[in-house]
Amino acid sequence: MDATLLDLGDGESAVIRAVRDLDAHDGVSTRLRELGFVPGESVQIVAHAPFGRDPIAVRVGYTRFALRRREAERVVIERSAGAAA
Repeated sequence: MDATLLDLGDGESAVIRAVRDLDAHDGVSTRLRELGFVPGESVQIVAHAPFGRDPIAVRVGYTRFALRRREAERVVIERSAGAAA
């Protein structure tokens, strides 16, 4: 199984490999790509909410976003070199 944003902890960084579509007309995945969640872009987990860990604050470039867990699971990542597994 591919790693997703849900596999990262607070402060961890990765590189986006893809945004997975859950169906043929997945508007959420399309919107994530429009916002800059594109292959090759660096992404960092800023924080998780304390209860239920939803939403997740992430940084892409200089912009921060709050993503629900069901949105974050669409973002397939490759851990940065030297990052913990």
